[in-house]
Amino acid sequence: MKIHFSLKLIYFKKNFYLWHEDAIWIEKINVEGNLAVENVKTDIEIQKSILKVNSEIERLNYYENKTLNNVMTIGINENKNIILSHYELYKSYKDTLQIYKSRTGATILAERNKNKFTFSDGSEIITDSRGMLTFKSSNKNIPVFYVPTSIGGFLAMATHTEFSGSEYYLPETTLLKVRNSEEMYTEYLEKFIDQILDYGT
Repeated sequence: MKIHFSLKLIYFKKNFYLWHEDAIWIEKINVEGNLAVENVKTDIEIQKSILKVNSEIERLNYYENKTLNNVMTIGINENKNIILSHYELYKSYKDTLQIYKSRTGATILAERNKNKFTFSDGSEIITDSRGMLTFKSSNKNIPVFYVPTSIGGFLAMATHTEFSGSEYYLPETTLLKVRNSEEMYTEYLEKFIDQILDYGT
């Protein structure tokens, strides 16, 4: 079998593929038992996975895994996003959390006491020297959750039992239930912000 130079050998969901981003049909390589190659229709999930991996590599190359570990102010802006000093935590077009320089300031500010930032409703965001944020809502139906503060890359969100986002942050052995990023964003971070905004109106 001749392999075109533009094809890339990739690994996805326990299978190897000869893949090209513009190809509709790709080669699936079966390595169990006898080595076999099968022509299969490409999967959009492969494209998404490759985009995520490439973004992580780019982040590690260009941002050198810089984290926000000296946050002086925390608030919420008009877009209903968390502001961390001059950076904004927001949901990107890929339904993943990211941190970039903010173009707008906070319209609601939390009161700072050392590394704890408390909003008027009693909700708290706690920072630590590792660049991890701990979110504690005044609404006890919202569990405590955590978000790292790596600048420029795909982030993750976790509770004591659930995880979503970049698998870079997921331990190799874990009992955490892996969930969809959009679901966890809506159930935890969005509700955390809404709780604060509803209290202020």
